[in-house]
Amino acid sequence: MSTSAQRPATSAVVTGAASGIGRSVAEQLVDRGVAVSLVDLAPLDELALELTHRGGAVAAVRGDTGDRSTLRQAVDAAQALAPLTVAILNAGLLTGESDITKVEDRRFEQVVAANVAGVFRGVAEFIKAVGDGPGRVVVTSSSVGLVPAPHDPLYSMTKHAVIGFVRSLALNPELSRLRINAICPNGVDTPMLGESLKAGRALLSAGDVASRILEILASEETGQAWVCTPSKFEPFTFAPNPGYSFPTFAAVD
Repeated sequence: MSTSAQRPATSAVVTGAASGIGRSVAEQLVDRGVAVSLVDLAPLDELALELTHRGGAVAAVRGDTGDRSTLRQAVDAAQALAPLTVAILNAGLLTGESDITKVEDRRFEQVVAANVAGVFRGVAEFIKAVGDGPGRVVVTSSSVGLVPAPHDPLYSMTKHAVIGFVRSLALNPELSRLRINAICPNGVDTPMLGESLKAGRALLSAGDVASRILEILASEETGQAWVCTPSKFEPFTFAPNPGYSFPTFAAVD
């Protein structure tokens, strides 16, 4: 762990930080003076050193982002740097498999742990840490959290799940000081996206998505699923409530 000469005013946890969107978010946060607790199963030493050289206050926690102990360690590390106010829960896995009968149990568990358990547990640990203080969370969902994905039904299922989770928490009156949103990028040029899924598409860069995440953090919106394409960035308009007696978003439902 390394800190800059002056203690930062605030800190953030960023999961899936070793590459892609997570790395770009960490870089942009550090450039804005935010201390960052990096979390990933992949090595983080090189990134932590780079961010430190850029003047950042950085902690690196290597571990499974679906594991509660890893997330608790990341939250504690962030708070040791500066008061924690932000969580970017970005870690995720694809299967790349359209035939669900071919998805082995181990892979199923890995994908659900990264895409769903990591979000659920990450938000829970974040809420415990910030208490009654203000907090802002952005979860990386996907365009396939809003539309079907026949090429990877399991991935789509998990990304739909986190949007429901985000929207539900935003309506909890006990979390009125929490601003929580999901971002739904459509095709990002990272190693996670296979060449077959990149072909013939206008792709976002990881930096593009990271910049949009910082825009969400700066807004007062909550409970939104932000459509993010090369030409569009706006909250998704959900269909009206069909008559259930559950709470609803007056602005969009």
